[in-house]
Amino acid sequence: MPKGVYQRPNDETRFWAKVCKNGPHIFNMPDKCWIWVGTRIKSGYGTFKWSGKPGLAHRYSYVSHFGRIPIGMFVCHKCDNPSCVNPKHLWIGTAYENSVDRDTKGRQVPRRGEQFSHSKLTDKIVREIRLRYVPHDPIHGTRAMAR
Repeated sequence: MPKGVYQRPNDETRFWAKVCKNGPHIFNMPDKCWIWVGTRIKSGYGTFKWSGKPGLAHRYSYVSHFGRIPIGMFVCHKCDNPSCVNPKHLWIGTAYENSVDRDTKGRQVPRRGEQFSHSKLTDKIVREIRLRYVPHDPIHGTRAMAR
């Protein structure tokens, strides 16, 4: 190679340089998580640029071990650890299957009432409105209460 010419490492070399195989041992998983220690997005998923395009690290791990991802499918985590790239912890599923998995494991916390970040009414005000409501009444009916 001519002096002063830098050859960038290939995708696989760059990928494995950012993986720690000594991650946490998740309950009910046969082996440890492989943690992505490179750049992550706000939700915890690792980001990695391969073949000149940005993508998610766990998707690269899946493709490098099992082949291409069918169109419209998700690469899901059995371990529920978004920074994990261990191929034994990854599975292919639809958006619906991923949602069912999330709900079954109790990862989605429903926010209701005052706990919902965009709520405008307190629980106390809602109880007061319900006590005052009178169907078809010009003062305490649906339209009047909405105003």
